[in-house]
Amino acid sequence: MATDKQIEKQEKHVEDPIEVSVRQKLIALYTLQINDSQIDRIRIVRGELPLEGARQKMKLQAWKPGLRNTRTKRRSSTKPFQKST
Repeated sequence: MATDKQIEKQEKHVEDPIEVSVRQKLIALYTLQINDSQIDRIRIVRGELPLEGARQKMKLQAWKPGLRNTRTKRRSSTKPFQKST
């Protein structure tokens, strides 16, 4: 919700549409395009997140058998720790 100060700022910047210069219109258009581009980038990243999650899951699945084999080999090759007296 806009505060009183924000509303006052907006009112100061609002001029008669006829008196708005071409420069001001171009600046407003440029700002709008920048914001629109940022929104598009966010949507693209948001759309790619499920795909990236699936890729990471597949990588993890590929690593699991190797990790299991390594753990099994390590357990079978090491002797239990004996406390010396």
